[in-house]
Amino acid sequence: MPSVLASTLSGQLNNMLSQILNYSNWNIGTNLSTGDKGWTDLEVEGLLSGQLLNNRLLINGNFGYRDNPMANTNFIGDFQAEWLLTRSGDIRLKAYNETNDKYYTRTNLTTQGFGIMYKKDFNKWNELFFWQNWIKKGKSKNKQQ
Repeated sequence: MPSVLASTLSGQLNNMLSQILNYSNWNIGTNLSTGDKGWTDLEVEGLLSGQLLNNRLLINGNFGYRDNPMANTNFIGDFQAEWLLTRSGDIRLKAYNETNDKYYTRTNLTTQGFGIMYKKDFNKWNELFFWQNWIKKGKSKNKQQ
């Protein structure tokens, strides 16, 4: 029953925030959740996501507090940023900071990372393996020469 109430409260807060703050490039929300122990295991999060610089910089974040004695820390601070290097968004730079609350054997409270990412959407499996067409075209050009 507490999780149903928390879900309802979270939905109402999100509706109120979307009506008060009418931003086209930003999404602001809340998340209230309870664990197995009900209200003594409460987690309160603020959610933020947005796009800057002509939608080339994508930002996502979860910030909040948890009342769980089993967690390493009470602060929740997960963050992701992606810079689209190409107009299509296939090649991106990504940086993140995430809380390690799901890995009990880890000694660090957070995990950070930075890297280059390739993202491709497809509808058919053969669209995923597009480089096979490049190889076939390269072989046919070599035979013609």
